[in-house]
Amino acid sequence: MNPKILRMGISLCIICMMIGCTSKGGRINTSYDFTAMANGVTKYQDKYEVDGIRITHSLSLLQFYPQGDAFLRYVNKYDKTEGDRHILISKETRIVDANGRSIQPEKIEKGSKVNFTVYLIEDNYFLVASEIKIADVE
Repeated sequence: MNPKILRMGISLCIICMMIGCTSKGGRINTSYDFTAMANGVTKYQDKYEVDGIRITHSLSLLQFYPQGDAFLRYVNKYDKTEGDRHILISKETRIVDANGRSIQPEKIEKGSKVNFTVYLIEDNYFLVASEIKIADVE
């Protein structure tokens, strides 16, 4: 095989790998699972992006107190140890009811127990939900 073609092929492979590793869509984040009580959903009217992620809503939660070093920046933005906290809902967030049917964020009722998976963005300042499941309505 021609060494010049081989070098070009290897260079092309390296460039493709570099592009793939730096793309926002290919990011790998650690996920965390929680359960809390829904306190309301707010829809963002304007386009809102954080770390290149399109945010559509925020979910206010009660009885949600994440702990650990990973959550220090998130927790410290709240003045009190009790009360509601917020997670962000993106266009990619999967939301399902207790039967596993896909629902819109506005269908999350106040007082619903929710199980959710989140990941941290913007240097651990925001939590974005990758999945929200309604457990029950009290």
